[in-house]
Amino acid sequence: MIEHFKRLFSQTVIYGLGDAIIKAIAFFLIPLYTRVLTKEEVGIIALINIIELILLLVLSLSLNSAVLKVFHDYKTEAEKRAIFSTALIFISTIALFVLSLLFFNAEAVSKIFFKTTNYSVYLKFVFGSVFFNLFRLFGLAYLRSLEKPVHYSILNIVHFTFLVSFNIYHILILKQSILGVVKSSLFTAAILFVVVLTTVFKKVGFSFSKDALKKLIHFGMPIVPGTVAGWALTVSDRYLLNLFATPADVGLYDISYKFGMILHMILVMPFRTAWLPFVFSIRNDENANNIYSVSLTYFLLAATLIFLLISLFAKEIIVLVSTSAYLPGAKAIPLVALAYIFYGIYYIVDIGVLLKVKTIYYTIITGIGAAVNIGLNIVMIPKIGMIAAAINTAIAYFLIMTLMYFISKKLYPVSYEKKRLLKIFSLGCVIFIIGYTVSFESTLINVTFKILVIICYPVGLYLMKFFRSTEIAAGKKIIMFSRKEPYDTLE
Repeated sequence: MIEHFKRLFSQTVIYGLGDAIIKAIAFFLIPLYTRVLTKEEVGIIALINIIELILLLVLSLSLNSAVLKVFHDYKTEAEKRAIFSTALIFISTIALFVLSLLFFNAEAVSKIFFKTTNYSVYLKFVFGSVFFNLFRLFGLAYLRSLEKPVHYSILNIVHFTFLVSFNIYHILILKQSILGVVKSSLFTAAILFVVVLTTVFKKVGFSFSKDALKKLIHFGMPIVPGTVAGWALTVSDRYLLNLFATPADVGLYDISYKFGMILHMILVMPFRTAWLPFVFSIRNDENANNIYSVSLTYFLLAATLIFLLISLFAKEIIVLVSTSAYLPGAKAIPLVALAYIFYGIYYIVDIGVLLKVKTIYYTIITGIGAAVNIGLNIVMIPKIGMIAAAINTAIAYFLIMTLMYFISKKLYPVSYEKKRLLKIFSLGCVIFIIGYTVSFESTLINVTFKILVIICYPVGLYLMKFFRSTEIAAGKKIIMFSRKEPYDTLE
């Protein structure tokens, strides 16, 4: 069993580096945005990014996820290659038609999102970016299916390098503000389009399989409404903030949200990226149930540590990376980080939904979560402002996590390690409360105290006898760089 975890861990780390790099784009650009652009402009960029995200999610028809499932249903290399070729031909045809319509009606789209037609020119750049980025999504899915995390990371590094470089050039040097952002996105997407076509899909070839398309649609299409609901759950708060407040409030919240998303960037997303193909690859293993169970424990173990680091040093992070003008948003960071712990668990306890191909439940669950989130935001944002969006995000993600746990358990029961999970949760709560409520006037003393408090997390778990003997031995072995492997199972 330990070999399975070593594979999952190694791929999570490598995928994590690649995904952290791609997600670090938003984080890396924070100093540039907050020092050169106004809060209003930051808010408008956040709303433009939402439109791009919506289009990518909808136009992909979730087939970039479906290919990972269908890939394992075929045996020959020719059949497996046809899966990706078929998906790409189908998606690019639909996307070209839809995006062309949007391009020639950009003013209407601008009116809907911004209550003015002034941003239609920016949206035209976005529509082009979406078309090119669809190829990147399927290129990444192809590399994931082959379990090529290094190639996956390299592609993301290329994306990061060009996008950041273009942004610096257009915003800092040419002073093009919002226009510079959308131009940078389009140019980068076009370059990645060429890279993917000449490297990844050159190997796939040009073929179309009706059988593969039927399987892809059967798995992917039921997820699409859930994807839309997922969008409403994830980013509708910015739109509602703009509706009930101002673009400046959107900008303040969006920067705080990005800091809270650090947990998603360095753990949830890379783990999920490695997890999805991993789940299908071990489904017939006799220890599969136990592996699924222990995986949740390890995830929460790591997630809690990252949560503590982000939450307790929220103010210091904001001052270091942006400006003091964004300090009021620090109180939202722990709530967003907590929401993404729930989100990560949601995507780990969905074993039954995945293995039984009951993907309709994604739609139902995220739909309920989105409805609750939007409803609470409509009521609370006008009353208490930005912090309401953060509170409601945490509530909604907790809700979908809980629903997914009970539904998936009925489809495929997994005996999760409740005692060990409770130890992580209880100790994490105690450490967070102490570190968050106790403060000193001296910055040095304050930072030192928080570091000491966080060190109590692994020490406390050890004293609580959380770690098994095999885990302690494995940890010592990693530290000592020993090549011996005396343990084959987890007790």
